[in-house]
Amino acid sequence: MLEYSGFKKILKPIVNAIGNHFSVNSENIKLLIPETAVKIVSEISTTLEKKVISLKIDIATRLNRSILGINAQLIIGGRINLFTLGMTELKDKHTGIYIKNMVEKELEKYNIDIQQIYSITTDNGAYMISFVNLLGSVIEDYVIDMDNENFETRDHFEDGVFFDLNFSFNKLIGIRCAAHILQLAIKDSIKNADFNEFISDARGW
Repeated sequence: MLEYSGFKKILKPIVNAIGNHFSVNSENIKLLIPETAVKIVSEISTTLEKKVISLKIDIATRLNRSILGINAQLIIGGRINLFTLGMTELKDKHTGIYIKNMVEKELEKYNIDIQQIYSITTDNGAYMISFVNLLGSVIEDYVIDMDNENFETRDHFEDGVFFDLNFSFNKLIGIRCAAHILQLAIKDSIKNADFNEFISDARGW
């Protein structure tokens, strides 16, 4: 594919922008992608280290393939920043425990401690709600363990960063996606015969 003239035209502006005699071919691409991926993961890991984050998680299914998307959102210098942690194909049935395991696997790749998570935004699917509840239980259990131990230093929190800390939130906030709620409300509404009649009249104007 990399040798096709059409694809080369697409790549040319990118290659020229990189400069330094950079080139892409069917051989070096095998090394470039893994090397670049490792670099990006390292940079994101450093940025998110000991930061309070919110996760946005969704699953898209197309042509019998399901992809789990995970984004991390946080405030840096007073501005909202968003990082894509992964787009992972799901091979098993979508259950709360399976999604929890897949999300934890991605978080581990970026050295993100579960205690850094302040909230998770998902759709209203039963498996998503189950996943948030399961992850929330893990956090609550961790907090109980911390309460049962004696720490010499007290935790404090400033500007989205943990200091000295064994800081943790005692409850995970699960947020239902407003757009999905609106979509479901509209879908239910248009099933109503009177509503459909109203729409037909409006379209006739």
